[in-house]
Amino acid sequence: MQRALPLLKQLMELVAEFDGKAAANEVHLPGFIHWLLERNKLEQDLLFSEPSAEIISSKEEKSGMTPDNILTILLTFLFRYAKHYTKKALEGSPLSTLDDFTFLLTLKYQGSMTKSELTNQHMLEITSGIEILKRLSKQGFIATFSDPNDGRSKQVAITEQGLEVVDHAMVNMEKVSKIVAGNLGPAELAQLLPLLTHLHGFHAEIYKEDKKSELGEIFDKYLVREA
Repeated sequence: MQRALPLLKQLMELVAEFDGKAAANEVHLPGFIHWLLERNKLEQDLLFSEPSAEIISSKEEKSGMTPDNILTILLTFLFRYAKHYTKKALEGSPLSTLDDFTFLLTLKYQGSMTKSELTNQHMLEITSGIEILKRLSKQGFIATFSDPNDGRSKQVAITEQGLEVVDHAMVNMEKVSKIVAGNLGPAELAQLLPLLTHLHGFHAEIYKEDKKSELGEIFDKYLVREA
């Protein structure tokens, strides 16, 4: 019974919402079930229907979801789709994860860099970055050497074997990019990419300046506007 307490709490909240919206002659179990199914359908429609301003505005009032909520959910879904396709792309490859691939790709095009620079560029914790670098080094895909500008620091560079592996994986990863872009045409991508770049810049500044700040502090600093 203890495990069901969160479920009971959620159920009571739904019943209270139903009671506030349903007509008196609809307040019974069949009426509640029908209302719940319709409510869930509205939320699904809000996610997957054409996102015109009129539709979002009308369904927002019915479901309680806002454009901010929808954006967060859709970005989460898109990330999961991309992760799913990437897993397929790396099947049979000695690379274990997308991070393995992107680390090598960065070293290929940007040249050698310190371990911390490479890890920070991919927005990973140092411990996670070190584990990836250890794995790539053990496989012979990267080489480590002393930083010529700082003897206390280490730099990493991609090896010939690493170049061969990343070039081979690139064939499938290009397919992933095409699949993720999906049915968007050139004109739609031309509209979407500047918006995503703008949003990326907003979050990149927060990550750089306030990575360790509390959520409330980030909200107040970057989103609260003067009246």
